[in-house]
Amino acid sequence: MPRFGYPAQHDAIAAIVAATQAALAGGSTPAPPLPTLTITPDTATAPTTGDVVGPFAVGGSVSSSTLSTRGIDVFSDASGTVPVPDGSSVAQGSSLWARYAATVADEGFSLETSQTVVAGNVFLYDGGNPGRTSAQKLILAAQATIPIRANAAITAVAAGWFAADVTVTGAAAGLQGAVSVTARCDDGTTVVENSGTLAAGTPAGTTRVVTLPAVPAGATCIVTQTADGHTADAVLASKALLTAGLAVIALDHVRRRSRASR
Repeated sequence: MPRFGYPAQHDAIAAIVAATQAALAGGSTPAPPLPTLTITPDTATAPTTGDVVGPFAVGGSVSSSTLSTRGIDVFSDASGTVPVPDGSSVAQGSSLWARYAATVADEGFSLETSQTVVAGNVFLYDGGNPGRTSAQKLILAAQATIPIRANAAITAVAAGWFAADVTVTGAAAGLQGAVSVTARCDDGTTVVENSGTLAAGTPAGTTRVVTLPAVPAGATCIVTQTADGHTADAVLASKALLTAGLAVIALDHVRRRSRASR
């Protein structure tokens, strides 16, 4: 190979060509896998009541990444008591939970890191040397730092809460058996349901037995009595529950008048 007056460059290029030919003679080498970072699931809804949703599993091949949030508070526990602030390092394999904080254009949270990988540059002959129509294609390897990101998009859903109370009154209050009720809220798409029991012998007064968080705005909620505590007189009362900025949610609660005998 002629040196063209540049011995240093010639020696470097010759070494690259020799290494390339040796590699080709031994068969092609597969490219190393790119680093990965995932959040599963990558979409979710969060009620505006502030209830915690999740978990979101952090996966991939990178060891850690940095958290950034948009209108969302992130936690490392399902109860939402251990916050993970913006800029925190999140280890691969972690589980995260989220809570609605504010309405912004693109609610959710992201994880980001960067890694150094091997990148290839391809050099092709431009035909600029007189008398030479072609030349060896060169592929030079170099290191490059690339960003790696994962995103979880979270949509805020207008919601309220629902509570069912049992009120015990009457001369024989406190002598009744257990009173059980089931509350069910349905907006045609999402159903939220739970049951509760007023313990036997509860004295006169009002006790909350069922609370349903994250009830979709506009849902109709119905309470069904499943055990009457051996009382003969029951009155179902209904009133509206209005949460600021949300639609009215129908509220049924149970009022008990105990007629248990001694």
